[in-house]
Amino acid sequence: LYPQIAALQDKLGAVNDHRTAIAQIGRWIDEHQDEQVREYLQFRLAVEQTALIESRDAFLAWWTAQRERELRAEFAALHSEAMSHAT
Repeated sequence: LYPQIAALQDKLGAVNDHRTAIAQIGRWIDEHQDEQVREYLQFRLAVEQTALIESRDAFLAWWTAQRERELRAEFAALHSEAMSHAT
């Protein structure tokens, strides 16, 4: 179960990292007056937007209904086992 959760966390983390970068770069664009800096930041923003789309699409391709069912079943089995040992 742990490797599946680690993979889920990695994939969602990549999506979140790009989204966070987009927000921060947007703030920097608003703060800077220098046109060269703003142009560079606009370029970085476009790179992050593309990376966000790619990481989101990769997650959605990986996170199938079958994978969700299997993960839920493994959690349920683990919970059931833990509960049987607790009694």
